[in-house]
Amino acid sequence: MTNEQFIERLQQPNWSVSCKTEQQVDLVLQACRTAGISSDKREEIIKVLRLPIDIGFSKYFDTIEYAHNGAFKFLELENITSWFFDAIKKE
Repeated sequence: MTNEQFIERLQQPNWSVSCKTEQQVDLVLQACRTAGISSDKREEIIKVLRLPIDIGFSKYFDTIEYAHNGAFKFLELENITSWFFDAIKKE
């Protein structure tokens, strides 16, 4: 997968990534910044919240959002956690 394909996937709405560590949160936020779907204000909030945390992008949001305890389930977001971290390792 090329970096361009990776970014295109993130720009498509209706996904979430589950993060267990601060490092994982940083990787997701950096990828979102690169894909142009983030905001500084939202990132500041996400970085201070308790872990684990889910970070998601949906057609209902104009930026990334966060949730705890599977709260994104009602939006039917695709959990791309494994895909995301596998793709990051390949870069």
